Amino acid sequence: MWSSRFASPQDNERDSAVGVAFGPDYLMVGGAVSTEAEDGHVTFEWWLRRFALG
Repeated sequence: MWSSRFASPQDNERDSAVGVAFGPDYLMVGGAVSTEAEDGHVTFEWWLRRFALG
């Protein structure tokens, strides 16, 4: 399970990974932050992170 929080997370935000890939010396992770409004509308912001393996 993936868990990551931003500096100022809101109660209505969820951050989740949806895919990973390995390179020769790194790990790439892609995911999305979903935010639910009071009216039930959900929006997504996609992200991509690279982690050095050492």
